[in-house]
Amino acid sequence: MARRARELCDTGIYHIMTRSFPNKLLFYDDKDKEVMLKILRKLQIEENFKIYAYCLMDNHTHFLIDINGGELGKVMKKLNLRYGGYLRKSKKHEGPVFRDRYK
Repeated sequence: MARRARELCDTGIYHIMTRSFPNKLLFYDDKDKEVMLKILRKLQIEENFKIYAYCLMDNHTHFLIDINGGELGKVMKKLNLRYGGYLRKSKKHEGPVFRDRYK
């Protein structure tokens, strides 16, 4: 069955949440959180969006962003792929990193 299309917000401001795969961590230490923020800052320049707030927990994240006319899916795909690649390489993480697509 196909996924239901995401509803777009008129303001372009979104609260985004990602979760780790069950019984896995997204962040093993503070360095991992710093890497996530570094990736996010680079993406912010590439994709021209604003970050109003974020919260990085060990097994999930929250972001409040203004996509500024850009594509939310494109931003999240890049963020998840880049961070997932880092985690697999640095922590020898195997299998899925994120539980499902962002919410």
